[in-house]
Amino acid sequence: MKEAYHFSFSSHEEVLFRCPEDVGYFVSQLAIRAAMHGVEVLADAEMSDHSHGIVAASRLTPFVGALRESHTKYLNRKYGRSGRMGDFGFFFRKLQGPVQIQTAISYTLRNGVHHGVSGTPYEYRYSSANEMFANQRGVVVPVGSPLTAEWLKQLPRYTRVPEELRIGEDGIILRSSFMEIAQAESYYVTPRNFFFQMNRISDERWENDQQREDPLHPPLKLADMEPGFDAAAVSKMLASEKGWKYDPARLTDFGVCALIDKQMLGRYRKGSVYLLSEKQKQALFNELYNDAHLPAKQIKRCLAMGR
Repeated sequence: MKEAYHFSFSSHEEVLFRCPEDVGYFVSQLAIRAAMHGVEVLADAEMSDHSHGIVAASRLTPFVGALRESHTKYLNRKYGRSGRMGDFGFFFRKLQGPVQIQTAISYTLRNGVHHGVSGTPYEYRYSSANEMFANQRGVVVPVGSPLTAEWLKQLPRYTRVPEELRIGEDGIILRSSFMEIAQAESYYVTPRNFFFQMNRISDERWENDQQREDPLHPPLKLADMEPGFDAAAVSKMLASEKGWKYDPARLTDFGVCALIDKQMLGRYRKGSVYLLSEKQKQALFNELYNDAHLPAKQIKRCLAMGR
């Protein structure tokens, strides 16, 4: 018997994803691990320092554990790091009833807006927002192609690969080929309701609507979906939701990591921030903080200074 869950895991001391390629690997592993563990994926969103998923599963912990382990091994190989990646453990909440499931999906797909890295849910590339009601929004969903022999070599031995999995031109497994998009859409009933939920404000009216539609279960709030962030951070997310503070020119973590990895590491002849000495990291921090005027927390995340 499968039950619906929201799960999230974070990495406050170093980024989980340094570049789009890292997200692509994670999404492909999400597809593979879901197939291996019989998990149905309804929605996802990947931020630089944390990830959200809405799934239906009979056993959640083995699935999330395998997903995290595969991503950690990938990062360790690619960047020459070692040890556990991210904060200890992970958060999960069992979702009770269709109203909670719909609300949790909505919050997940709006994650880019909440964190101030996109002006709309659809603008943010690293979530399943653009797979939802694609035809009604005039979005052409790519067909993709079967997994190549080279791709299959990357998988654990004896992995059964579902025939419906397809990869896009970038080599990433297409969300449309493994996610339960139709099931996720069914919680909204109509496209118009989905568009409304993507653009509404997280205020008392939303909580009251949830309570009226489902009096048996408590309404979900943004703070419930972001357990790793304090009240000040959640307030900032709520402000970002209104679109007043979104600045497309602001460097995201991906932008800062690219600046470090592609332009600054070369002076030390290092292939990764994980190979820098603490003195070298401090020199880069001072430059980014004093000259580029970037936030200290962001620089430390991208330099993995808190490990």
